[in-house]
Amino acid sequence: MKETTEDSSLKLTNVEFVESRAKSWDEAANEIISQLKKAEVQRGQILSIDAHNNGPDEEAIFSAHYCKA
Repeated sequence: MKETTEDSSLKLTNVEFVESRAKSWDEAANEIISQLKKAEVQRGQILSIDAHNNGPDEEAIFSAHYCKA
């Protein structure tokens, strides 16, 4: 097992996120893309995108975490 020291570990700073909620998956997806464009997030800066809802009749929720640093 390889140990990671503080000097060799990856540290992310300034991680930001956007979130969209809508009645349809398409609308929520289009809105998260719009928000990422508005924030001027570029290719390679997105760390994760999550899509979920809290029940079968609940809103579609997208969140995206990104780092511009």
